[in-house]
Amino acid sequence: MLVSWNLFLQSFSSPVLDKVFLLFSYLGNELIFMAVVAAIYLCIDKEKGLHLAISLFSSFTLNSGIKDFLKIPRPFEYNDLLRRIDLTMSPGYSFPSAHAQMSSSMAVGIARYYRKTGVFCCILALLIGISRIYLGVHTPVDICAGFVLGILWTLFSIYLSQRLIKRRKYLLLLYLFPCYLFYFWHHDKNLLKLTAVFTSFLIGYLIEDTYLHYSASLKLHAGFKMVLLLVGCAAIKIPLKLLLPDIPLCIYFSYFLLGLWISLFCPWLLLVLKQKKSRKDNAVLK
Repeated sequence: MLVSWNLFLQSFSSPVLDKVFLLFSYLGNELIFMAVVAAIYLCIDKEKGLHLAISLFSSFTLNSGIKDFLKIPRPFEYNDLLRRIDLTMSPGYSFPSAHAQMSSSMAVGIARYYRKTGVFCCILALLIGISRIYLGVHTPVDICAGFVLGILWTLFSIYLSQRLIKRRKYLLLLYLFPCYLFYFWHHDKNLLKLTAVFTSFLIGYLIEDTYLHYSASLKLHAGFKMVLLLVGCAAIKIPLKLLLPDIPLCIYFSYFLLGLWISLFCPWLLLVLKQKKSRKDNAVLK
């Protein structure tokens, strides 16, 4: 009964549909969401980007903890009639769906600040959820639970982070406690990566906001900011992946540097470039 919708959707399967739903499933990857959050943080509104980042990272942590506690298998593991089309993006347990939870967290967070864009994101989140059912890696119950948890947690997380910032910004570091607790509980590699980025992102934000005062309204082209962000991420990630062994400490270190680049070093470099541009423009006017 749980997989009846999976079987129904897969009854329409074809090579084209497989590729379409694999694409939607890929759009629910946490790295895509991280890139969107970083773009908002650097190019549109730093505070809103911060709230979205916190809700996204903490939502993933919550999902990981629930999954490991319940240990519910993927539907293709107990029903031989299902095709497992998604061969790379379905490690771990099934309930609740991380793709559904993360996509709904992102959609609701964006809709809270940008309604028109939020409507598009909500539709995309729905398609991501349907893709996971079609691919045979989640039941509709997994998807619905992920949506509900993502929506409720994001609304609560944004409310909480706003209150913490008003009191003492360093209290945001309290979000990290469950991240490390859940990681040491079940040693999930994806959670280790997200925990490393989350930790350095918050530390970088606290340092930058205290001493540098970066604003996303900084008058540099948004496309230039994104290119600089992505080039910096690639310059950190690619060499370290090639040089360092695939062990937890090295994985943590490389992703820790990524978080610092997003929230501290990239904003600092943008401020330096803006100051140089301003001095050059003033010299021309003189």
